[in-house]
Amino acid sequence: MCRKILTHRMHHDVRTPMIFDIRDQNVDKQPIYANPRRTKYHRCEVSRPKPGEWLLNSRWPTEVTHGDPAEFPGWGIEAVTHFDRYAEEELESSECEYHSCCVLSVDVQFCLEFRRLVSHELRTGPVGFSASDHEPEECQAFILEHRHKRLRYFGRHQAYPRRCPATWRSDMREVETGLPFWSQDYKREARHFADWQLFAFGQYEDLYRLEQDAKTLFLVFCDLLVSKRRGHPDSVAAENSISRLQDELTELRIKIDRLNNWAHDIDPEVPPTFIPIWKWRVLAAKDEVTRLRKVEMNPKEFKSVYELLTLTFPQLQK
Repeated sequence: MCRKILTHRMHHDVRTPMIFDIRDQNVDKQPIYANPRRTKYHRCEVSRPKPGEWLLNSRWPTEVTHGDPAEFPGWGIEAVTHFDRYAEEELESSECEYHSCCVLSVDVQFCLEFRRLVSHELRTGPVGFSASDHEPEECQAFILEHRHKRLRYFGRHQAYPRRCPATWRSDMREVETGLPFWSQDYKREARHFADWQLFAFGQYEDLYRLEQDAKTLFLVFCDLLVSKRRGHPDSVAAENSISRLQDELTELRIKIDRLNNWAHDIDPEVPPTFIPIWKWRVLAAKDEVTRLRKVEMNPKEFKSVYELLTLTFPQLQK
């Protein structure tokens, strides 16, 4: 699988969060990862500095990262030279086509299978492969990745029209090759991997988004339970919204499970079952509010209702 990795050093965080574990009920404790297969288009008030406006101690835009042959076993020096050529061209080029507050560098990696195929077709042998004569997109299993790194300032901060602090999430990790659902666990044809991964990671994005929506709705529902009478239309509407969202989450988890089974060439005999945890949390919240009102508890002391946000299946069984 030949890869082109675009590293976006940015002022603003445009990464898209996703979560992997479809069976973990407490999503807030799951590690959050940035989707490496896509980046959001972004334009803001911070733009690439003009020549001469860079900080004196800045790494950009003059530094070119040179590949170490030891980091690319089996490549040979020509592939590393190709990597340098790309990096130098990008750092000296105009602004990133995706973002305004970005300095772009590119890492090109040719897989051993592609090198062998090209060398065989040219009948030159492995030593005849020249990276400068080829593009990674020629590989059937080509993968384009987007990596994002924080760049606090482009140039002199006083050159900015007003104070623009860098925005960056500290709770998001980068996907590494050692994670599950990556290439070493993939059992199908390599030429399908890029499309499968792009689609699967999009589903993981949806899983994170829907879980966050469910969390927000549940907190709104708890507010209504505490402040409104039992059976109030607003509480009923919020409960129905959570129920619909739970159904969407269950369907999405089943879909992701099928995607993973296909990729890993697994045909499970028993279909997966997923606990409708948000529906159960709603029921537990209603029971808790009823219990507290029976003992004439002050509504301001209904903290235990909000603690049900992280209630899991084993706790519900007690």
